[in-house]
Amino acid sequence: MKKNKAMRLASCLLVLTLLTACMISGTFAKYVSGDTTSDTAKVAKWGVTAQASGSLFGKAYNINTAATDGDEIAATSTNVSGTDNVVAPGTKNTKGLILSISGTPEVANTVAAAVPKDKTNSDIFLKEGTYGVMAEANGVTAANVTDYYVESSGTYTKATNGSFNADTTYYKLVDEAAVVNDYYPINWKVTPKTGTAAGNIKKGTELLTSIKTVFGSTSNNAGVALDNSCTITWEWPIGTDAANNDAADTILGHLMNTNSKVVKQDAGAATYQAVADADYSTKLAFNVELSVTQID
Repeated sequence: MKKNKAMRLASCLLVLTLLTACMISGTFAKYVSGDTTSDTAKVAKWGVTAQASGSLFGKAYNINTAATDGDEIAATSTNVSGTDNVVAPGTKNTKGLILSISGTPEVANTVAAAVPKDKTNSDIFLKEGTYGVMAEANGVTAANVTDYYVESSGTYTKATNGSFNADTTYYKLVDEAAVVNDYYPINWKVTPKTGTAAGNIKKGTELLTSIKTVFGSTSNNAGVALDNSCTITWEWPIGTDAANNDAADTILGHLMNTNSKVVKQDAGAATYQAVADADYSTKLAFNVELSVTQID
């Protein structure tokens, strides 16, 4: 009897020992797989400034000089009526218009200089040819009639001997100008912050190309510093070629006077016609838009 109780007690102790071993085994020995991660972000920095300051033209000028004052060029020598800015032989702007782009964007970008979509650039020019002004003549006689011109259907022809008529309107050709090459009177200059200045630029298209060169690569990687600027100035020189340029300048001045009969000689003939719109321009306009744009 005692032996059976001892056997039962021993069996119970064995069972408890096994259960305890299983519990301990489950606590300290099991498979575990896992990972821990964290991430943060901020908005990529843009921080780009594209800026234009100063001005190019004004309503009047000091003799051979110009100084910017706000959006206009201050002058003391001439008063010009109306609201239009003007340019003339001997005027210039030495302070000019300053264009700049700066900053270090944290995204890839493109840099561009272009004519704004709602603007049009134009140059002052006079095409190659022989020009003059037909002024009504006085003192015409039968003896000197061949020195003058008569007009018929818009064509001016030299009067012939024996054709004098007191009732005819005669014209004298004045202020003749022989323009050998297309004449662009404005000399532009682009002076970069660093590097060599580009001068003697004659056309607005060439001016825009020079500005694009200053601002370098049109495509930049993220983190590339942008630090470029240039100053645009201009001059309408006089005295460098008085025989030809002064005469061409005078024709351009006459073209601004609606009462002047400006004419151009017909190719290969001694006749003259009223100057055509395609032969000249008296309007000067330069517009540029700087932009820095994020790319994918």
